[in-house]
Parts: sequence; structure tokens; C-alpha cells
Amino acid sequence: MQDFINKLTSQIKNIFSKTTTLQKAVLIGILVIGLGAIIATIVLTSRRTGTLLFQQALTQEDARNVIAVLDANNIRYQYRNGFITLNSEADKAKAELELVKEGRMPTGVDGWELFDAPRIGITDVELDINKRRSLTKAITQLLTKLDFVQEATVDLAFPKKEYLTDIDSPVTASVVIKAQPFKEEVLRDPKTVRGLQQLIAMGVDKLKPEFVTITDSTGYVLTDFTDEAANLKLKVAQEELKIVDRERKKIENKIRQTLGRIYTNRVETTIALELIWDDVSITNNLVLPIILKEDDPATPYDDSQFTNKVQVSTRTVTEDWKGQQFIPQGAAGAEENVPPGYKDKSDRWQTYTKTDSQDNYELSKRYEAIKKGSYQIGKISAAVALDGRWTKSYDQNGDPIITNGTSYVREYHPVTAEEIRNVTSLVQAAIGYDLKRGDQVSVTHIQFDHWDRFNAEDAKLMRDRFIRKTLIITMISLLILFVLALAIRAIQKELARRRRLREEELERKQMEMRRQAMMNANEEPISEMSLEDAARKKLMDEVIRVSHERPDDVAQLLRTWMADDKS
Repeated sequence: MQDFINKLTSQIKNIFSKTTTLQKAVLIGILVIGLGAIIATIVLTSRRTGTLLFQQALTQEDARNVIAVLDANNIRYQYRNGFITLNSEADKAKAELELVKEGRMPTGVDGWELFDAPRIGITDVELDINKRRSLTKAITQLLTKLDFVQEATVDLAFPKKEYLTDIDSPVTASVVIKAQPFKEEVLRDPKTVRGLQQLIAMGVDKLKPEFVTITDSTGYVLTDFTDEAANLKLKVAQEELKIVDRERKKIENKIRQTLGRIYTNRVETTIALELIWDDVSITNNLVLPIILKEDDPATPYDDSQFTNKVQVSTRTVTEDWKGQQFIPQGAAGAEENVPPGYKDKSDRWQTYTKTDSQDNYELSKRYEAIKKGSYQIGKISAAVALDGRWTKSYDQNGDPIITNGTSYVREYHPVTAEEIRNVTSLVQAAIGYDLKRGDQVSVTHIQFDHWDRFNAEDAKLMRDRFIRKTLIITMISLLILFVLALAIRAIQKELARRRRLREEELERKQMEMRRQAMMNANEEPISEMSLEDAARKKLMDEVIRVSHERPDDVAQLLRTWMADDKS
């Protein structure tokens, strides 16, 4: 390998030595141009493409918040080392608007960086003019980059500084926006309008969002949230009424569950409920007694021990003094101002004793910061109506007494005073009665109207009695019909038997007459009867005998013969 490199190097040197000066210059120029092209290609390919959302690097927390907003609005981005790169200026404007609407703008970014307004100025007047012009242009360009904005006109008003008063006029902004076709609803969205207010206010120094007025191309003021506030109040009132109704029904159900099993269908409840919607914060600084011994719950009395204070330290100082009494006599060289009586005592000895005792005690303190919920019960008024009991009157046999055969005799038993007191106690326990809160409970005995139920019972009684009478009459009628049927059948059998006997007698007489006629005609004795007549007579006697023994079979046989003859 080393030999190959040496050989290649020697060949290049030989070729380079044989070239002229012009050829050497051309070759060196080509190499320089090629090297420059390679370097430029590397630089251009390594340069970041797109538009930076923010010029400075973001922290991890700010980057997470910004990326969450970009993902929610389907904005494509690239994140690297704290920098977020977007595809176009339109995406940047949309991202800035959404960040302002959601309140996710990074803490290190201010309104000036949003608008990228250049800082130029020569004099104060020119600086103010250029500031207003640049801000107006920057805001207009930003608004027109939004996909739902077609045109935008911005007018900023900076008040003149007042030096003789502490109150300055506010900075105001008037914006007229013309929406893209079929995107008017997006522009009129209250959330979008508030986002535009925040976006414009962040770009102008001392401009508050409430002083930004936005109108559409038709002159409709989009920043007028009066109707929205009224709707919000109405919605809040409706929700409060729903909560009141829910709490009232909850208390009513609790009372009905308590009294429903005792007074079935004999109790009516009405609840009036007042709720307090004020947010109340209470701070208490309490000095409590120190508990030395807890109360034993097993004992019927309170055996706890407590004290108001506990001694933590004590100090006693005793001061004794003995000596000549000192009476001040004024400054030197001045006339004394000491009364004669005091001056005579100046040479006497005096004694002085002072005792100072100090005891330090510790108290039990508790600090409470109480914040009550969104609402609390202000007052509960419960009205309960109780009905007495209706019972049926019975006779000695245990049967209900019926008047006029149409209705029961009933007796009413009113509610006693003891029951009213017991029900009052139950209702107070069910609603959590609090006298300090002003709660009221009223339990009254009222006789309910039960005539619909009584009329239904009486109607059922009349219907049952009618059905019972109808069944009895029907059974008697059926029994009579059955007896009549048996009698008629017996009569028919007797008539048939008599008719059969008459027919037999008639037939017998006819046979006798025929035989007598034959005897007279032939003058022959009965013993000389022909064989055919004898057989017929024998058959007739047999038929008569069988008809006496089994008349039903004979009748069926005759009906069969008659049917055969007809066919």
C-alpha cells in the first residue's frame, strides 16, 4: 500500500512538473472552485429549514406546553435542542394565536417578539410615529396570516402623557376584520375573539385586552360580551335552581322513607329550602384548654382532666439594699431646692427590699383557616300533613256492616297528639334540624279525601252482590230446567209405552180379525192354519216379546229399516 501511494505521488509530481504555468493556474483554480462548492453544499444542507417559532431556546416545561397546543391543532413542527421549527409563516401565526388563546405562551416571550417590530427612531416624535406605524403594520400582517382572516385594518391610539395628573388615558386599539368566505362563524367564536384581544394586547405596551375593540366587515362588534354575560348569569341561575330542586327532593325522599312505612298513603310532605351561594373564608385563632387526661367512653360520666395553662418556667429576683439615703440637691453652685424636712433626713440609714417573681405559662393554641364549599344550606322548612285511619265496622259474626245494601259502614280514627310529637322528632332528625339556622318543622293532622277509594269499594261490593244473586238465580233456574227435563222424559216414556200397548192391542185385534175372516172364508179349523201364517205369527210374537224386553234396540232397528226403505 505504501509503495502504491509513493508511486502515485511520484506520477503526480512528474505530470505537474511537465505542465506550464498557465495549466498549473487553471488546475489550481478548478481545485479551489470544487472545494468551495463542496463546502457550500455542506453548509446549505446543514442549515435549518422552515421558520423558528421563538428565537430563544425553551425550557422543558415550556416546550411541553407549546408542543401540546401544536398537537391539538394539527400544526406540523420539528423540535431540536429547545427550538421549535414550523413549515411556514402562516403556521407560525396560527400557533401564536392558539398559544395566546390557551394561555400557554412561554414566560420568556413578550408581545414585542411576537410582532417582530423593528426598534428604530431618531427623535422622540419620529420614534413615536415609527413605533405606531410598525406596530400597526406588524399586527395587520399577523392577522392577515390567519387562515380565517381575509383583510384586517388596525388603528392604535396612544394618549398624550399628562404631567399634571396621576391618571393617564388608556391605550386603545380598533380592529376591523373581514373573514374568509364560509368562515364567519370561526371569527364570531367568543374564544377566538378573546384570543385575538390577548394577542393584540401583548404586542402593544400598556394596552389591556378590554380596550381592544374588534368588529367584522358588517360593523358587528365582536368584543361586546354583554349577551354572553347575561347568558352566563341565566345559566348559573338555572344550575342553582337545579341544585335547589335536587337537594329538596333528597330531603323529601328521606322523610318519605322514614314515614312511608308507618303511614302508608297517609302522609304528604312539602319542603322549602334556601341555599347560600356566597363563598365564605373563616380564619380562627383559638385558645383551647390543655387536656391532661382523655375522657373514658366506658364511663357514664366525663372523667377527663384539663387545665387552662401549663407552667414552663419561673424566675424569682430578690433585691436588698441598706445605706445612707440620697437626696439630690441640684447642680453645683446653684441654690438648693430641697425642703428642710428632707434635708434633716439625709444622714439617716435606709433599708430597701424588692422581690420580683415571674412565672411563664404556655397556652394551647389552634389556628384554623376554613373555606366553605360552593354552597351551603341556609334554612329548611318542612311541612308534614298526617291523615287518620279509616276502618270498617263489623257485626258480632265478624261480617262487615252494610247500609242499604250498597256501602260499608266506616269509622274514622284521628291522629293523636303523641303521634304528632313523635313524627315531629323523626322529621327533625331526618332533615338535620338546626334551631340556630332558623329551621322550621310543622306536623299537622289533616283528614284526606278518600271518597274515590270508598266509592270504588262500594261499587265492588254492589257488583259482587249482583253477581252472587245472578249466580243463585241461574243455579235455581238450571235446577228447575233439569227437573222439568226429567219429568218430561218420564212422561214421554209413559206415553210411548201406552202407545205401544195400544198398537200391540190393535195389531192383536187385527190378527184375530184376519184369522176369523180366514176361518170364516175357508171354514177350516185353526189347527189347519197354513205354514206361512204360522211362521208369521211366531215371528210377530217374538217381535212383541223383544219389544217388551228391549224397546230401545227395537226402536233403533225400526229407524234403520225406515232409513233403508227411504234410500
